[in-house]
Amino acid sequence: MLQITEQERANILAALNFWSEEIVPYGDDFARPHLEAVGCGEQVPLNNTEIEELMNRIRQSISR
Repeated sequence: MLQITEQERANILAALNFWSEEIVPYGDDFARPHLEAVGCGEQVPLNNTEIEELMNRIRQSISR
């Protein structure tokens, strides 16, 4: 299991929140270059519902 610090968790949640607010509204084509930049260009971007579910799972996870 991946263990993350509280600081890492906060940054991940902030990044997901930004993605949800600033990237998702413009569609998959807008998101694609960002995924490619991190070596994940073949992945389908998450929609807002999926992001919220992921954020909830991260919030509930146990950190080190």
